[in-house]
Amino acid sequence: MMIPKVCPNCGGKKGLLYADAIYFFVVCGRCGMSGARALSQRGAVSLWNERGSTAFTYEAVQENAQLVRIMKCDAQRTSKRYPTNLPVVLTLFRPTGKKVTGVMRNVSPHGAFLQFKGGIANAMLRSMEDLLGERMFLYFKRPVVKSADDNGETKQTQETPPIQQLEFIPKHFVQSSEVVGVGGNFKSPDAEQLSSIQTLLDFARNR
Repeated sequence: MMIPKVCPNCGGKKGLLYADAIYFFVVCGRCGMSGARALSQRGAVSLWNERGSTAFTYEAVQENAQLVRIMKCDAQRTSKRYPTNLPVVLTLFRPTGKKVTGVMRNVSPHGAFLQFKGGIANAMLRSMEDLLGERMFLYFKRPVVKSADDNGETKQTQETPPIQQLEFIPKHFVQSSEVVGVGGNFKSPDAEQLSSIQTLLDFARNR
């Protein structure tokens, strides 16, 4: 049996192999991220190991799926996710909806993982099922990215960072006694928003 690699989302080292009526698939035992479906156990692990670390997509484990085996994950894969710690505000259901404050913990070209802590996080819904189909809007101050010019002097790409807005599609929900975490995708960003995402990536890479 092939050995699954650690989770590209959270670094979890326990892989849960599930089977439904037709397919096998691997699920992270820590964050719940699901791999692609395959017709064999080996195929499911192979697809899990090939999964890109920037996808930020999640598939729910169906109620009829059966746990086949628990596997210990092996080598760390190369991650293209970039850690950061950027303050964010998430509004629920509409741009002017109920606000939740927190931080962006990781960002990729496709999405981000957000963490909300404290009493205000109680505004979040209680489960992924509650979040499905709901609209969310992510706000953050565009970070200043510093770089060196031709003379070796440090310069800033932006003097006064404006507030940026991105529609956010929740795909994964985790909750502990103090922290609510939401992973998701950016929804169809336009050219200006793509520029903001690129600034986020540059900022995270240079930290």
